[in-house]
Amino acid sequence: MSNGTVGETNTDNNDGKGNKDKGGGGAVETLLMAAISAAVTAVVTDVGGKLFGDRSVIVTVANNTPKPLTKIADHHESGGFATTPKLEISGMSSDTFGSQSTSPFQGAIGSVTYQGDGITLLVGWDNPRIGSNHTNHILTGINKSRYLVVRETGSGDQKAQQFYAIGSHPDYLVKASLAARGQHNLSMGIQRAASALGKSVRPISVRELVDF
Repeated sequence: MSNGTVGETNTDNNDGKGNKDKGGGGAVETLLMAAISAAVTAVVTDVGGKLFGDRSVIVTVANNTPKPLTKIADHHESGGFATTPKLEISGMSSDTFGSQSTSPFQGAIGSVTYQGDGITLLVGWDNPRIGSNHTNHILTGINKSRYLVVRETGSGDQKAQQFYAIGSHPDYLVKASLAARGQHNLSMGIQRAASALGKSVRPISVRELVDF
């Protein structure tokens, strides 16, 4: 298991440091456990046995949805794959692969992009030559609000385990989202939120009032 911290969810994922845990409640922990459980010891051992670079990562992507994720792109800014990612991750399954530096003074810095049910998901990792490990993810597409993505960033120069998981987003609760902002009266909270968003007249999208 990695020594990282719980990663960010959907929109709060831009710093790539895996140190924000916002939104999703218990669903965040559930998805992370799904990703960690998916990293079967035998698979991790097999992938790790093929990593010989000075900097390396073992990446597990858990697809905890009923729809497949199809790999459409991959990129390495530094290093390369020791074991390549699957072309498709079926629903309710996972994939584990390895990335490593390929020459001295390199890091293992890369990403894989998947396409699914109205979504595009990029998962990225950065095990640099100098500095701490980072991860990031970007979720886009017309159905992005239906899904929740979480990640955990592992530490270490070699064979650092990085976990990513995607699953169905829990039900959105406008009342709970407004209460988290100090607005416990639903009607008044909507009015104040609408005003803050520059919406002086109806309609206002509920999506603008919920955290995801």
